[in-house]
Amino acid sequence: MGERMPDVLIDGTGRGPEARIPRAWMEAPRVLALSDAAYRVWVALWSYADGNTGENAFPSVRTLGRVTGKSRRAVFRAIAELVSEEEWTGPLLTKERRHGEKGEQRSNRLTLMDPTRIRAL
Repeated sequence: MGERMPDVLIDGTGRGPEARIPRAWMEAPRVLALSDAAYRVWVALWSYADGNTGENAFPSVRTLGRVTGKSRRAVFRAIAELVSEEEWTGPLLTKERRHGEKGEQRSNRLTLMDPTRIRAL
């Protein structure tokens, strides 16, 4: 799993967790069009993902809320925005439901997509 993100809010300054994200990703039109909450959640997810692959991000909604300064409800809306393809040719995030041996819901597997490959419709 990716390295633990520091307990610092993502503030949009480009320092901290944002500094690890490739510049082309940060400047992609799909990213620039995000709401504040979706942007912060996207950066937080990227910081929890494995290296530059964008895979295997498993932070809880509580953790995402803490590091982004957003409420639980705002985090869920932000994830929905990141998964949405409305007005775009692809999502910034895919979400795969994971289940335990007895079929119980576990954490979702979140995979970040390369925003430089996503264009407006």
